Amino acid sequence: MKRDRWKEKDGERWMKRDRWRETDGEIWMVRYRWREMDEERWMERDRWREKDEERWMERYGWRVMMHGYR
Repeated sequence: MKRDRWKEKDGERWMKRDRWRETDGEIWMVRYRWREMDEERWMERDRWREKDEERWMERYGWRVMMHGYR
């Protein structure tokens, strides 16, 4: 969800007052959006790793348990 508060009429008033906080917030939003995308990518990767580990367990069983091969 993208909030275009700067488009609102009374937005100009708080833009002047909180401009530094707004730009800060923008930077953080972008950074956080990227982090969320990263986490999604990591979730996918983890899901694959789990599938891999299941395959490994089926193939090597106790050896995986003993040595913790990934």
